Amino acid sequence: MSDVNSPTGWGVLIARAATPRREGPATVNRALPGGNLPHANPFMALGEYIIPSGSAGFGYHPHRGVEMVTYQLDGTMEHREPDGTRLELPAGRAMHLFAGSGMVHSESPLGDQPSHGVQRWIALLPDVAQLPPRREAGEVPVTCTDGVTVRHVAGLEAAVRTEVQSLYLDISHEPGSSARHRLPRGWTAIVQILSGEAHIGDERRLLRQHDFAILTDGDHLFVETAEESVRYVLLGGESIGEVGAGDADANYRR
Repeated sequence: MSDVNSPTGWGVLIARAATPRREGPATVNRALPGGNLPHANPFMALGEYIIPSGSAGFGYHPHRGVEMVTYQLDGTMEHREPDGTRLELPAGRAMHLFAGSGMVHSESPLGDQPSHGVQRWIALLPDVAQLPPRREAGEVPVTCTDGVTVRHVAGLEAAVRTEVQSLYLDISHEPGSSARHRLPRGWTAIVQILSGEAHIGDERRLLRQHDFAILTDGDHLFVETAEESVRYVLLGGESIGEVGAGDADANYRR
């Protein structure tokens, strides 16, 4: 991710505040689905979650026909399956959960800190959705250039790779810094602000904490900060023919 000379920058198509709400024991700033936005092809769901320490989390529940990437910002999450499979997800790690033909798992906080992270879901096309489930977790690689730190959560040379071609970045800017992030034309791209504020796109649209934006098409995304730092996730994904058909009970919740 670096400056590029591209003729067309990504702009902001839709911008709004994520919806804060309770989902079981968690507080979630839910970007998708919400309001009149049931999804943004290929993304079914996107939310920043906080699960209090000491809670039971989300007990065993089924998924099918989706793939999820869970990225841990603070605290630790534990993933379990009925056969004894167990993964710990401390801060700075990501997990790719490919539910495929069907999977049952639980998600619970570990330790004395709240479990805080961002999770996104993508629906799978019918032929891919019949593949066996799998999971992987990895440490998120980090690069720093000119006051901009990029954590590569999913994509090529990232912590995990997904079945559907996609990009998932956690990006932090020092005050007064800017960057141009390259994305493939024709992809759907979403920005969600985790903290601070930034000017997004060629029109310099101001987004603040918990705002998110679905972007127009282009070659790159320009992001600029002013007098404070900012942290945001940038998602990109190749559009697919079907969205929303996945999951065991057509319910995006865990």
